[in-house]
Amino acid sequence: MLQDIFGESEREWGTVYKTVQKVIKRYMQKTNKNINDVARELGTTKGYLYKQMDPNCDSHPLSIDRLLMITYITKDNEILKTIAEEFDMVLVEKQKIRCNIGDIDETADKANIKSGDLFKCVKMSISDGIIDKKEKRAILKEINEAERINALLKEIIKEV
Repeated sequence: MLQDIFGESEREWGTVYKTVQKVIKRYMQKTNKNINDVARELGTTKGYLYKQMDPNCDSHPLSIDRLLMITYITKDNEILKTIAEEFDMVLVEKQKIRCNIGDIDETADKANIKSGDLFKCVKMSISDGIIDKKEKRAILKEINEAERINALLKEIIKEV
């Protein structure tokens, strides 16, 4: 229902809007709620919420307050992670449990695998001598994932 309902957007923040749509859709599926229920929880109407989720609608912009409220209600941090990526930053959630050597070992293995994935992606992308838009997005995605896991490893090591 909400997936790609507004089509492709060339706006800078198109990815944030797509993420909001995905988060709300997942929340509706998880809680068996409909868009009216979600709008009510956000203190608005279905029509207004749809307009706010439309990246092409200038009359009802998606505010930071709305983004935070959606994150709070859904308990889903994907919107914040997407915003961090837009600003070329890495968002890492604090660990809820005390880490041990096994956690460090497992996270280091994940960091190593992600690093290998990034290396493979770059090598495949440059094999023909050019990097197209799709390849560029794939490389940047792999870089973000590698940075995230490395930042997580750094936080774990700080806690030891």
